[in-house]
Amino acid sequence: MSHDPLGTRMLHQVLLGSAIDYAGLFPPASLSLEDAVRNYATYLASDDAWALGRFVVGGPHLGALGALLDQRMGDGSESRWKVTVVAGPHLGETYRQIERFNHQQCERALVDSLEYRVSTIGALEDGPDCDTDLPLRYMEIPLIDDPGPLLDQLSQAGLRPKIRTGGIVADRFPTEGQVLRFLKATVERHLPYKATAGLHHPLRGEYPLTYETESARGTMHGYLNLLCATALLLAGVAEEPVGRVLHETSSKAFRFADEGLEIHGRKLDLKSLRRARTEGLQSFGSCSFTEPVQAMGVWS
Repeated sequence: MSHDPLGTRMLHQVLLGSAIDYAGLFPPASLSLEDAVRNYATYLASDDAWALGRFVVGGPHLGALGALLDQRMGDGSESRWKVTVVAGPHLGETYRQIERFNHQQCERALVDSLEYRVSTIGALEDGPDCDTDLPLRYMEIPLIDDPGPLLDQLSQAGLRPKIRTGGIVADRFPTEGQVLRFLKATVERHLPYKATAGLHHPLRGEYPLTYETESARGTMHGYLNLLCATALLLAGVAEEPVGRVLHETSSKAFRFADEGLEIHGRKLDLKSLRRARTEGLQSFGSCSFTEPVQAMGVWS
């Protein structure tokens, strides 16, 4: 299909605008803090910066991150960074680290998002203190059981869910049914969500699980599948056709146009896709920024 360049750029920005939270510190990239910071600064200064979300860091690394930012941003030439912190088991200490970082780095960077893993309602009740002034708090929840009760607790506490869509071994990837159940439950409760892991590619398919030369391969979910499924659920489409969209592996099933895209005969205009981003998929963590951006640019 032929595209108006301006229209295509607008579609891309709706699909991926500020969507990729850069997690270069985490597997499978597992970069040093210095390399991850250097990469993020490069991406922030690139033509693709519109797709870049937050820098993802563990709480214990905040002090070292601040020192590196002092070195890089001493002349004030770089934009202010947005940071999301993946908390460990000691939340109180993580909050103190965040408060200290934001006080010291207020002109250079801001932690405005926290990510934390919970497995039961009891763990949630003993988890994040809701008096914190962090505007965004995402709780990663398990997908083995019905997520509804945990999502109800999240909603009541003013928290948001996070779904883990992969890992560096095949059994870390949830099934399509588990993903669909999560998406449907979040839409029913009007809960925006974040995704993480295994979403380097637009489409579901078989890919290497790590960057090793002889890496095992596994079936990964695609960020475009996830976003389109969310948009369809928000539009009231039934579970069965949405499940087929989550399962779709062929690029020929997706037809891009300047005013939106079409999948399995269902049109998703820019308004529907924007709604899927604002009310559904907020961002996804990825240890690579270039892979998802370049894949979309070439593929669509």
